[in-house]
Amino acid sequence: MQPVPMTRTQPGLSKADSKAQLALIVRELLHAQPAMTLNEVSRKLSVPERTLRRLFREAFGTSPGQYQLALRLTSVRDQLLSVPGNQKTICEIAARHGFEHQGRFSAQYRRLFGETPSQTRAKGLPTSSSK
Repeated sequence: MQPVPMTRTQPGLSKADSKAQLALIVRELLHAQPAMTLNEVSRKLSVPERTLRRLFREAFGTSPGQYQLALRLTSVRDQLLSVPGNQKTICEIAARHGFEHQGRFSAQYRRLFGETPSQTRAKGLPTSSSK
């Protein structure tokens, strides 16, 4: 992983714009590499982790960790809606996205989407036997 040279304020940008731009870069990295930790992002950008947390929260109203969790849960939801129920279980899909504790996963999912993973699955593609 090569460090990306970042100056504190890039030419032509105000300090506030530079901070917002840095927060956007962090968000783009989290989207591009969902398994990347904030520590890895910090090293890649040569910016202290604490600074990244603060700037991210100021820009997006949430922590990078909560943002990553929402990305992972959204990916699970997308799969639950698009993969027939007889091809993969909810547990398999959740595990593929790094959720190892099913009870915790289900609670986080319900908190974000207002329904259980099984309720989402029921809205998705039917199983091949129910055609």
